[in-house]
Amino acid sequence: MKTRNILVPIDFGKESKAGLATAIDIASQINAKIHLLHIIDESRPSDFQPDADMIAKEANENRHEHFMVELIGKKNQQLQSLITNYDFGELEVLSNIEFGKYDETIERFLSKNPIDLIVMGTTGETNIYEWFTGNHATQTVRLAEVPVLAVKDYQSIGLQSNLLLMVELKDYSKEAIRSISQFATLLDMNVHIVYIKTHAGLISDNVSEHIKTFAKNNNFKKFTTSVAEIDGDLDQINTLAKRVSADVIACVSEGDSGLIRFIFGSDTEKILNETNLPVLAVSDK
Repeated sequence: MKTRNILVPIDFGKESKAGLATAIDIASQINAKIHLLHIIDESRPSDFQPDADMIAKEANENRHEHFMVELIGKKNQQLQSLITNYDFGELEVLSNIEFGKYDETIERFLSKNPIDLIVMGTTGETNIYEWFTGNHATQTVRLAEVPVLAVKDYQSIGLQSNLLLMVELKDYSKEAIRSISQFATLLDMNVHIVYIKTHAGLISDNVSEHIKTFAKNNNFKKFTTSVAEIDGDLDQINTLAKRVSADVIACVSEGDSGLIRFIFGSDTEKILNETNLPVLAVSDK
């Protein structure tokens, strides 16, 4: 069986630890290696210093270098403590510490490492510094070419769990849908594919057949199909998830960022805000 690679971003908060616990569950079932990644966002001043300040500058740099050595040591200890305290069984675990802004560092790490899935904890909230970029989970979805499973709390996701996939009648990239299909197949999940009708009106007679064809063309193995009207009410998504006993909600993200995301918001981000279920999202690049 192919060994797969799961990336778990870690900031040592309770949400990221929930992501780690969930990742361990999944990794133990699909023969995966876990990559822990802690990012230190270190912004050093770049202003020009006059000659008169060079001695003070050198002293500050020495203090800074000493601080960074201590910081790296502390973070390494925290990572090793996680590895010691969590039951990884026979799973292979690699720990990584990187420096830089979160989005740039994630993108760089993914370009250098063969990651198949990202599992991460999230509060689902966006603070003032993330208004234009989205929270870390939505940033990761936008940047990654692999599925991102975001969890607010630990939830066991095992064989034959139920996955709710919401789709519209539109052309998604085959890579995005297939990655969700592969995730579901690996865990032998029961997939409930629901066509989301976002406004009142008649449903064409061939919609049900279209969804079934969509499912077969994308290699979903165990699936049911239905139609639901959401009209932008995310409470209806929770009701729908409860109706099919969903353990995971899956969606394809449009990946909006910048001013567009700030004004109109991100559908993936809204779902993360409104549900306590794990959300499997993949960018429609």
